[in-house]
Amino acid sequence: MKLKNYLLALSVIVAFSACKKDDDKSDDKNESKIVTKTVELKADDYKTWTYFSFEKGDIVYTEEVKSDATYKSKTDWDIAFHRMDVKTNGGESGGGEAEVALVTEKGNKTTFEGLAEAPESGYKKDIAADIMVGFGDMMSGGSPEMAKSSKSEDLAKWINMKYGQSGPEYIVSNNIYVVKTATGKYAKLWITSYHNADSKSGHITFTYVYQPDGSKKFK
Repeated sequence: MKLKNYLLALSVIVAFSACKKDDDKSDDKNESKIVTKTVELKADDYKTWTYFSFEKGDIVYTEEVKSDATYKSKTDWDIAFHRMDVKTNGGESGGGEAEVALVTEKGNKTTFEGLAEAPESGYKKDIAADIMVGFGDMMSGGSPEMAKSSKSEDLAKWINMKYGQSGPEYIVSNNIYVVKTATGKYAKLWITSYHNADSKSGHITFTYVYQPDGSKKFK
């Protein structure tokens, strides 16, 4: 009888261990699953950058432009927004591996959904740049307040601004990008809007597909 009970208990332990291994494998699969997400991000303050991580799928910092140097040494952010300006964690903007490839422009028939793999070449690192951090004496015909910072040249092409009779008009280019992240992984990016539902500017909507396994494949 004791032997029978022992064998029964042993079988339960073995079954539990097998289930746990299956659960662990399932978790591993979830960790490497391709992520698709649409985000609306508030970046309307002239004096701050809003830092975003593709891996975390969320904003990780919102800090003043004057704090740029602090974020050059961090690798837990991939991309940051400041009004129409965009920077990535590489080159003049950070110590990460980030760089950007402009995959499609107006007239190119490749679609966001159709882009199945990150390109092998065509990536650019961020450059040093002056950005507007205040209106200065613009209202009296002077110049805006500027600060030294950095940006991605190609990501700057995501939007154009022109002045009409009713004020500034913002035109989203619908360009498609691939961003190499701070840690050397890949995300494809499509920035689709500069306004929120209340028509306030500086509220940026973008969709991205992030490949966490380090490969260039998005499907």
